[in-house]
Amino acid sequence: MAHSDQLSRPEVPAALARHRREMRRARTIYAVVVAVLVVIGFAGVRLAYAHGELDKVTSTVGPSATALPTGTPAAALRQVWSNAGQAAVGEPYESGVVVTWSGHTVQGVDVSTGKVRWSYRKADEVLCSVVQQDGSTIALYRRDGNCDQVTGITTATGAPKWWRTLTDNGPLALSSTANVVLAVSATTVHDFDNFGGVDRWLFTAPDGCQVDRALGGSKGVLISYHCGSQHHLTMHDLTTNKDKQNFDVPVNEDYVPVAAGTVLAVASQSSGEVRTVNGADGKLAATLSLGSPDRVKAALSGLPRSQTTVEATSADNTAVEIVRLDQAYAIGAQAAVAWTAKTSGWPSIVNDTVALPVKGSIELRSATDGGVRRSVSLAPSPAQADQPVFAAGSGLVVAGPTVAYYN
Repeated sequence: MAHSDQLSRPEVPAALARHRREMRRARTIYAVVVAVLVVIGFAGVRLAYAHGELDKVTSTVGPSATALPTGTPAAALRQVWSNAGQAAVGEPYESGVVVTWSGHTVQGVDVSTGKVRWSYRKADEVLCSVVQQDGSTIALYRRDGNCDQVTGITTATGAPKWWRTLTDNGPLALSSTANVVLAVSATTVHDFDNFGGVDRWLFTAPDGCQVDRALGGSKGVLISYHCGSQHHLTMHDLTTNKDKQNFDVPVNEDYVPVAAGTVLAVASQSSGEVRTVNGADGKLAATLSLGSPDRVKAALSGLPRSQTTVEATSADNTAVEIVRLDQAYAIGAQAAVAWTAKTSGWPSIVNDTVALPVKGSIELRSATDGGVRRSVSLAPSPAQADQPVFAAGSGLVVAGPTVAYYN
């Protein structure tokens, strides 16, 4: 009998071969079933979230509103509608929608009719604050005592677009400017992008220290914090996506930021003195005359912990920053006061003018010299005279604890 040089493979019994084929088929079917179940489960979770079954969210979206054509407000405006909700921080009007909020719900209101176009509600969490900036609405919710649950919403339609949990603890004060949201707690200053919610940087005060105030402007974010009796000023870049600290210096008084746009300036809570700050090293420089020291000290107590500057461009293309203490002060790039004006509320920019609330009316002033271009009466007058106004077509949105549109 002839023998092969290769080792012969032992013959597999037919029953064992059949068993292996069935097991391979079973494993394949099992893998397919598991994959399908994973997909179905993921889709179910997504669907549950979308319908509020898991995180108790209910929302409605709507088509984009029609923006009103830009115009100059008439000398007398009447209220078209009012809304009991609070106006969003930043620019509450955007592309035909006014953003308001209260309790658990943020809404997009049609500027022409006052009717709700979209809403977003979290039944198990209460809103801390809402920002509208550059077409994005940022809703900040409280969970377990921390204002750290954030949802980004497309302002035009109300469609949610991102969610995140901040690392900041405790209550947060929000403010915003172009492309930036500033969230300030007792120990942190958090700078993140309003469009996608991506972090730019996070400043954390050293152990045992507390943040007093953060002010954002075109020159950066100027922050004051204290550690016991030792006070510090520090500055970071406004919009870059990395932590850029220009300086961190101790100062001999409890200075808080009051200007961060055309100039850097701080005011002392104890003396009422206002000083400019060198942007390169943080050293205090010239003294600014911004009202009597007693009035300045009184005004400082009403400043929010988080704020962004109001900057305007004058007719000769020079920038001025509008600072409100005991009254409004327009400060130019040379650290000189260009003009002052009495105001009962917070300044804002309406088209190419500085808008100052004055006893139920609005003065539209030239950024160059502060001259009154138009005094706009509002009927009926807002319940609170200190509410800022925002341009919406040829009308004005009066923003505050209640919201109204005048045209």
